[in-house]
Amino acid sequence: MTYAEQLECAKRELARRKRAFPGHLAPGTLPPAKSAFEIGGIEAIIKTLQKLVMLEQASEEMKSTWRRRD
Repeated sequence: MTYAEQLECAKRELARRKRAFPGHLAPGTLPPAKSAFEIGGIEAIIKTLQKLVMLEQASEEMKSTWRRRD
């Protein structure tokens, strides 16, 4: 699975959690701080994957530039 594919999965998961967590905030279920932490974790994963996708794209561009020089 590529970084771009992982990124799309993480974005879908974030959307799913944002839809699901309000229902888990009823008394005796998921505390708001835990909900925020879990959503923040997925947001951090998305940021990391976005950086990896950009690095991967830059690497591919550099490779194609070097191939054209040869």
